[in-house]
Amino acid sequence: MGMKPTVINGVAYRSPPSPPDPSPSPTSSSQVQWPLSREQLDALRSHPSYRIFPDDLASLLTTPANFSLEPAVICRALRRCEVGAFVAPPKIGKTFAVDQLVIAHMTEGDWLSRFSVQNLGAKACLIDFELEKRVLCSRLVDVCIGLSIDPDDFWDHVDVFCLRGKQITLDSFDRLFCDTSPGYYSLIILDPLYRAWPAGTNENDNTSMAAAYCRLVELAEHLQAAILGIHHASKGNQSDKSITDVGSGAGAQSRAVDCHMVMREHAEKGVVVVESAVRSFPPTEPFALRFKYPLWVPADEVKTSALKGNKKERQAEQDRETDAAMLDALTDWQSRTQLQRLTGAGGTKINRSISRLKRAGLIEESKSKHEGNNCTVYRRITNGTATQTEG
Repeated sequence: MGMKPTVINGVAYRSPPSPPDPSPSPTSSSQVQWPLSREQLDALRSHPSYRIFPDDLASLLTTPANFSLEPAVICRALRRCEVGAFVAPPKIGKTFAVDQLVIAHMTEGDWLSRFSVQNLGAKACLIDFELEKRVLCSRLVDVCIGLSIDPDDFWDHVDVFCLRGKQITLDSFDRLFCDTSPGYYSLIILDPLYRAWPAGTNENDNTSMAAAYCRLVELAEHLQAAILGIHHASKGNQSDKSITDVGSGAGAQSRAVDCHMVMREHAEKGVVVVESAVRSFPPTEPFALRFKYPLWVPADEVKTSALKGNKKERQAEQDRETDAAMLDALTDWQSRTQLQRLTGAGGTKINRSISRLKRAGLIEESKSKHEGNNCTVYRRITNGTATQTEG
């Protein structure tokens, strides 16, 4: 604090003070000659920087203040000192969802009409690696106006780092946070997350990702903030994947985070379905959103199961609707032509529905004469229900 900022490549930062020379300590195997004598082994085990002691969990039960969980920043999703991932396909508009979150943090309002947000009396920090600063500013202003927030009231509640084209990674985050007091931020957003990984990090390697996320957890705990990384979805159809398999890269990424929230494209254009897997909250139900520039708004009328690419589920839903309409029409004997007129379904749908309903034992057929011609007619069997049909 109070140090004059230094500017390097357009980035202002404060250099941390030089740490004192540490006392010699055998903290890594490279400093130790193996095998050790008993005396050396005893010295190594007793050194405070080497020895890791068990945590006294029993003391948490006797001290209620220690036992309480960290407060939620995004209620039902992410707490202070936790790390989360928000995963969505590219160019779908996830940055606008991020902007809505930053504003909800300022106002302590609702995010995506589902999650209440608490700022805990602290600021938000948005680290954007991708957008040119004027584009980012324009989007934030548009979202403020869309939410009826005066943009002039916004800037004092968030610090924005525009790092597009700058070689700033997790290894050099001390240039951003070297003089930041714990609790100064309660929410830190990295958009996109992969740009924060140090050079040489392999996103598809579990060991590499586990180490990277350990660094994020250390940062979250040191700064006493929730960290949310904006991540990209893997290629291909996402509809049949579990929530934690949607993100690109090694599986360690989804296992390492405390909240894994995904946006998946719905069969209806401009609509997404949001689901989450959380560690310290009860499970949440999926919900749908529709993009109306510049905001994501609720689409509660949409069926969340009808995801883009999930043709089998969409066909099954259509079949169930046709079967229900057929059973409503079959209170008396009806021919196929009459069923088309009563239900509005085409001949192919009628034929497929008749086959399903017959297999399920819900309808019966008979021969009849209609306008002098022989035809087959159908009728619902008493007590038959459409929910028993086969998809």
